[in-house]
Amino acid sequence: RIKEFDLVLISDYLKGVLTFEVTQHVIKKARELNIKVIVDVKDKNYEKYYGATLLKPNLKELSDLTDEKISTD
Repeated sequence: RIKEFDLVLISDYLKGVLTFEVTQHVIKKARELNIKVIVDVKDKNYEKYYGATLLKPNLKELSDLTDEKISTD
C-alpha cells in the first residue's frame, strides 16, 4: 500500500519488527515510487536506514550513531 501515500514515516523502537530486511524493503520500495522516507532512529546500525530521505535522531541516538559525545552548549 506504500504507493497510496506521499510520505513514509518509520519509527523504530527496536522491538524486533523493523529488522534490517524489513526496513530496507520499505525504504527501497518507497524510493522506487519516488516517495520520501523519514526515520525516527533507534538502532546503532545506521546501514539499516540506508536510502532514507531523512534520519531524525534525538541527542542520545545521535551520540550512539556517531560514537561521539553530543553537547548542547
